[in-house]
Amino acid sequence: QNPGLAWRYGVKPGENDTSFTGWAILALKSARIAGLEFETKDAFDGAVAWLDSVTVVLKGVAKTGYNLPASDNARLRAAQSYETNPTMDAINVCTRLLMGTSDAKDKNLVSQVKVIGKSLPSWAQKKLDYMYWFWGTMAMFQIGGDSWTKWESAICKTLQDNQRGFKSQDKETTEATLDEYGSWDAVDAWGAAGGRVYATTVNCLTLEIANRAKRLQPKEK
Repeated sequence: QNPGLAWRYGVKPGENDTSFTGWAILALKSARIAGLEFETKDAFDGAVAWLDSVTVVLKGVAKTGYNLPASDNARLRAAQSYETNPTMDAINVCTRLLMGTSDAKDKNLVSQVKVIGKSLPSWAQKKLDYMYWFWGTMAMFQIGGDSWTKWESAICKTLQDNQRGFKSQDKETTEATLDEYGSWDAVDAWGAAGGRVYATTVNCLTLEIANRAKRLQPKEK
């Protein structure tokens, strides 16, 4: 971790990005939930300082940037045509709730949840982004209420309808006749780097969130 800030690739590289920082915070929080005792204050304070520095409020709507204030999420060179989405907003919502530095009533988080809710998962070309779907699911699960209900319906249908072996065009196939059976095609914005193993792994993690994650926010009444 960069002293007083966050993370990027490498050991104290002097640069930070919200995506990598999200994974670092998730790892630290998971370790704490698993019973590992360590001092998280400096780590969390640095992460919050970074998130504060890249989150900008415009006309009452907060936007968290990737490596600069309000910058769009990153894209591989091979995926420049894929649309951007509020991945960084979802990471901001999720990590602040996990760290306990903000609650669901925070006005910036409320505005970001609304933005995420307007960009629900769907199997549409150039909008496919499994990483966004993971972070969106994490954030909306923590928020709960109607926001989660609508997101859960969209993500479950989208992933289950497009798992290989269960797609409409695969209905006559079996595990013995379809090599890709049970997987997801690497057709999202990160598929060129991660391939089918990445696609399948992250989508399984996404579907498991509601059953494995601990909701830290009370459900809306």
